[in-house]
Amino acid sequence: MRDCLMAAGEPLGLVRVGALAYPTASVGSGWIPTPTPAIYTDPDLADYRAYVGLFTYEGQNPLHGSFYSERIEDYYTSPYELGYGRSISFRHDFIGRDALLKAKEEVTRTRVTLVFDAEDVRRVIGGGEDPGYVHSYARSRVETASGELAGVTFQTDPVDHLGTLLSLALVDSEWAAPGTEVSVVWGRHPGPGTPADADLGFPRVRATVQPAPYDDHARRRYRRNV
Repeated sequence: MRDCLMAAGEPLGLVRVGALAYPTASVGSGWIPTPTPAIYTDPDLADYRAYVGLFTYEGQNPLHGSFYSERIEDYYTSPYELGYGRSISFRHDFIGRDALLKAKEEVTRTRVTLVFDAEDVRRVIGGGEDPGYVHSYARSRVETASGELAGVTFQTDPVDHLGTLLSLALVDSEWAAPGTEVSVVWGRHPGPGTPADADLGFPRVRATVQPAPYDDHARRRYRRNV
């Protein structure tokens, strides 16, 4: 089967790239990876925090990028923001049911795809005509034209036929309409001791808000009920 696919794709330029192709599936289908587990503050989860080891997802999930907050809660997400609301059933009792019911009524952010301006990508990230291979789970600030925080990115990757980068992000709903112009702050905040909104001289990459999933087939067919 693999050989048949490769043979059929050869006239179209299909080549093997291995793991380099992995991120394109999630960024095109709107699946946000590596959300921050909401386990670090609730006193009722103290036993669980003591149970999980250092070398686990919860123990070493990195937080980096231009977005920074001293409150870990500002990194949390809800299933509704991530697009998993359709998977939640309230026809039975379970731990966290009340919290999810409350979260359902308090959604203020929308999952979107950011399409980076190709010229800015080459200028800020690539340093030339070819931006190279970019694969980042950084939490980067998404800003309005006035510099107001509008959201945060979760994954940034290239999609070859577009000639630019796409980023999955959660943005405040007022900035989520397709076609909205925003900018992504490209850099890494130094962390504690520096204000979250400090001007650190990081470059901005212009971006346009588009739906998530970005891929038309993913949005209209197999994920049409998201």
